[in-house]
Amino acid sequence: MNLMFMVVRMAINPGATENFRKTLAEVVRIAKEGSDGLVGYEWFLSPDGRDCTVIEVYDGPAAHAKHVQRVVLPHAGKLREYASSQMSLAGNVPDEMLKQMRGRLGDVPYLGVQIAGLLDAFSTNAEKRPSAMSACIVATGTITSNKMQNLRELADASARDLVGKDDVIAFEWFLNQDDGSFAIIGMGRTPATITDRISHALDTLRTEGASEIALDAVGLDPAEVAKRFGYSRLGRVGGERIEGVL
Repeated sequence: MNLMFMVVRMAINPGATENFRKTLAEVVRIAKEGSDGLVGYEWFLSPDGRDCTVIEVYDGPAAHAKHVQRVVLPHAGKLREYASSQMSLAGNVPDEMLKQMRGRLGDVPYLGVQIAGLLDAFSTNAEKRPSAMSACIVATGTITSNKMQNLRELADASARDLVGKDDVIAFEWFLNQDDGSFAIIGMGRTPATITDRISHALDTLRTEGASEIALDAVGLDPAEVAKRFGYSRLGRVGGERIEGVL
């Protein structure tokens, strides 16, 4: 699997939400015009307009480099003026690229290599893409080395089970064998469906001893998230998808 993933968490400065939204609308417009290699570019805004979460998926590092040149650099100044950001990376991220990003940005967590998922099944051709994505959950945790094979088997089984299911757009699994950390990125057309799928996966992993589970759940009802995932450390919850390509 060659996909590269980024999870960007942005904190919007007081009074800057309107200008921020105008800038991101322009950023997404330009991204869509040259979308070869851009698989996912989903923007979620919190109800108070102060937090923005972005899920980015690329065919690989070359597609990301193209996106940076065409889209990011021309607008980087404005985005930094309106918001601060922190990012995590996953999937096909070369060591040198990760080193450079950490040197420039500081702490950039790497969530692991991709071990299973659905997005490789979709062409980046817009006509073949799924559509109407509305909710996303990013779940992370740790698992002991003697349970990693169990996690891999669960990831494979869940991916096979979801092939052809139109209500789930992405269900991507990552594992960092160096420290036992794992991540699941799930995106769906309906909040209930993706909540059920992530909940089942995490319940199974908890029986395998998974710990330090944390969640971002954007586009979902905060009360429902608290009810279903009360055992986890909750990060960003709620809001709505305001721009994207999926």
